[in-house]
Amino acid sequence: MQFDPSLPKSNTSSPASFAYKSVRERWPTIVANAIKDVQRQIDCPQHGNPEIVRQGMQIIAELECLKHEMLQNCTLSLLPDEEGELRGDVAIYNQELQEREAQSAKLVVRWHEVEWLFSECYLYRRLFGSFSRRTWWKTYDVFQEQKRDAFRQSKDAVLEMAAYYVNVTKGIGCIGCNSGFLASPDATQRQQAVFTEMMQQCLWGNATDLSLLTTLTYENIQQLQGSEVFKRRRDKVLVNDLDQAFNLLWQAGNQGEERRTVEFVLDNSGFELFVDVVVICYLLKSELATEVRMHAKQIPWFVSDATPTDIEQLFDIIRRPLDFFKDSSGSGEGGLAEMTDEQRQHLEVLHSDLRTFQAEGRLVYQTSNFWTQAGSFWRLPTSNPGLLAELRSSHLVVFKGDLNYRKLVGDACWDPTTPFQEALGPLGKSSKLNILSLRTCKADVVVGLPPGKDEELRSLPGCGGESGLRAWALDGSWAVMQFSKGR
Repeated sequence: MQFDPSLPKSNTSSPASFAYKSVRERWPTIVANAIKDVQRQIDCPQHGNPEIVRQGMQIIAELECLKHEMLQNCTLSLLPDEEGELRGDVAIYNQELQEREAQSAKLVVRWHEVEWLFSECYLYRRLFGSFSRRTWWKTYDVFQEQKRDAFRQSKDAVLEMAAYYVNVTKGIGCIGCNSGFLASPDATQRQQAVFTEMMQQCLWGNATDLSLLTTLTYENIQQLQGSEVFKRRRDKVLVNDLDQAFNLLWQAGNQGEERRTVEFVLDNSGFELFVDVVVICYLLKSELATEVRMHAKQIPWFVSDATPTDIEQLFDIIRRPLDFFKDSSGSGEGGLAEMTDEQRQHLEVLHSDLRTFQAEGRLVYQTSNFWTQAGSFWRLPTSNPGLLAELRSSHLVVFKGDLNYRKLVGDACWDPTTPFQEALGPLGKSSKLNILSLRTCKADVVVGLPPGKDEELRSLPGCGGESGLRAWALDGSWAVMQFSKGR
């Protein structure tokens, strides 16, 4: 905690924070859905092993207790010990909880009176522990079915994005950043236009967030995805620093730098991850980047966050789309999953490029337990200097989504006009990190806005007004694409 911003943080006790509603309504619903999922698994005939059932009932009992604690404003309890490589995480969480207890006037930390970021991370870490301590459930992802169901209903947007990728990458494989052709002003403008469009798609792919959309329907998903939806949202981008990110990569290529690495710190799986992969393949094929490293969560996290298993499953879906996208409307009419020959060819091209980049070692993915710890990213220099050194070796670090943004700026109550680089603290100026954050706003904190913009947005109908709640920033309707040059 000592390395986090000194400003007050979003707190579950404040009606002016989205945290207030989250702990009282949203999180109990997420836990209730997890209980239903475990019960369905227990009730499956193929899971007749009595030990699986017994352990499953233990998990349900623990999750029922967790839900009760949140609803009744009980105290946060120490996490039980675990075995395995993540055992150290338990000690880190428990140490911070004890420090918070010691600093509290009541010497306890209650669900309705705690900092939002810590309590939400604690919630998902505790959920994971209920499974990881059981032999038969150790690797079970309680959110997997939700993630796959949501992605299965994204077929139309997937096919559209694959077609777009094929169209914009035709012929660019042999025209790298170092060629004289691409050094011309016209070529630069064309490439920048494609880069901007790709990153816009990457930004709005973040709209499908299952931790916020707890009752998502097929119709809801169609309203969140697709190029026409993205086009209508272009005027919803409050800050757009994409030109700085493009110039950074473009100049590195034109200056002949052989190694141009981009890091992608991922957010959601499913359609967002698919868009991320398409954008990554574009960066590699256009030679704006020579290598991309994807950073996934080590454990099931915030319902829909991407894990290594999600990445592997996505690659397999791209390879065999018809096996996955059958009955994508949920109506029972399998014919709706049919694809034209051209649509299948688009996915085949994407899969071929993806396989090539992996085989060449230019596209890799990895995890770190740092991404699922409770603190802000201000702690990175002291908590994980090795990871920091790796990120510093790259040209650009792209942070996807709302949670990563909250952690970047410490989930603190910044004045919304505070410069983005200032709010990054030790990851900002002179950090030797070049950071691009692509974030659709789904939480209280926001920085880098022009003077008066927050007040203007609050004055819109249903957007907060005099309530103190920054309601305009809670449903993903508005976005920021913010860049910080740290070296």
